[in-house]
Amino acid sequence: MIITMQDMRRVHFCAAGVQAFFERQGWDFNDFLQNGIDAEKFLATGSVFARKCVAAAKQAQQQAED
Repeated sequence: MIITMQDMRRVHFCAAGVQAFFERQGWDFNDFLQNGIDAEKFLATGSVFARKCVAAAKQAQQQAED
């Protein structure tokens, strides 16, 4: 599953906060905006931030399939 900025916004994360998180991880924020990030890579950080976002993305995907 690919996590996008839209998924971040589902849990009310602002762009500045997401960018700061990516910078702390050493990840390219602009690449994320263009391509998203693999959920497993995101979850591997162990961050509650990542878990909340991935859970919301999964829920949205399930609702879209129903």
